[in-house]
Amino acid sequence: MKDQSLKKKKIGVMMGGLSREREISLKTGKAILKALTEKGYTACPIDVDQDVAETLIKKKIECAFIALHGRFGEDGTIQGMLELMRIPYTGSGVLASALALHKIMAKKIFLCEKIPTPPFEVVQRQEIGKDPLRNISLSLPLVVKPAREGSTIGISIVRTKEELVPALKEAGKYDEEILVEKFMKGKEITVGILEDIPLPVIEIVPKSGFYDYHSKYTKGETQYIIPARIPREKYLYAQG
Repeated sequence: MKDQSLKKKKIGVMMGGLSREREISLKTGKAILKALTEKGYTACPIDVDQDVAETLIKKKIECAFIALHGRFGEDGTIQGMLELMRIPYTGSGVLASALALHKIMAKKIFLCEKIPTPPFEVVQRQEIGKDPLRNISLSLPLVVKPAREGSTIGISIVRTKEELVPALKEAGKYDEEILVEKFMKGKEITVGILEDIPLPVIEIVPKSGFYDYHSKYTKGETQYIIPARIPREKYLYAQG
């Protein structure tokens, strides 16, 4: 959709939502709403709840800017609803969204497509009270996380055997399936993509050493370095 035609449409900035990342989503949505209105677009806030479809109809929304975080926003559910309502929206479609948020399924796709990913195993929540160590053959250290949460919610780095069960219980608060990955030591980087063009590689350096929820959303707790301090060949590989 061209820029000028969009300016004739009523855009709903979908924020808040039903996930544990609601507060962050509200901040994201307010910033997007401000930017759109300053650029001359007709936009209004949509605080997403279980009656969101009715709200979209009532407010006569013609396009949706998704500013939701986590479940019911990034997992394909809201995308599916918008598809049914024939409302164009930002971001990935239903399948890509669902796969991206479901870490276990995403890693299975990586394996099928021969995309490098750390070794992993899956633990079910009901197995935690039995003998979870029996089902985990990976050596320490490990990363334990819920299968379908964002913003590092419920994630633990496990360095000793004694830390494993508490980490599984923490992840189990948020999902029935728990991903256990081999911890990979190295620099953390990210690459944005704009219209199929890779943007500069950013190096992420949290003060705490772990890019957790606090480090992500607390001003001054993480340093972002552009360009990332990595060898040129790895820089180009990350963009490719």
